[in-house]
Amino acid sequence: MQYPSLKELLDKLKISSRVKGVFSTGTTATSLTPASDIDLIVVIDKNFEEIKSIFATIENRFADIYFFDIDFIN
Repeated sequence: MQYPSLKELLDKLKISSRVKGVFSTGTTATSLTPASDIDLIVVIDKNFEEIKSIFATIENRFADIYFFDIDFIN
């Protein structure tokens, strides 16, 4: 998957009723540098599909996107 911007991805996630939250980790959350990748956690209602992670590019950066259901986070 390829996303031209982080904002575009977040806008798509916001319209899903299954998405309960999104947060960043690693350097994405602290101090993004030119060499940084993008690390995101997507919290969903129930992970029926059992998707653990996907790899993508966002803004021409490698991205790790991890999925957890809300019960696991709580």
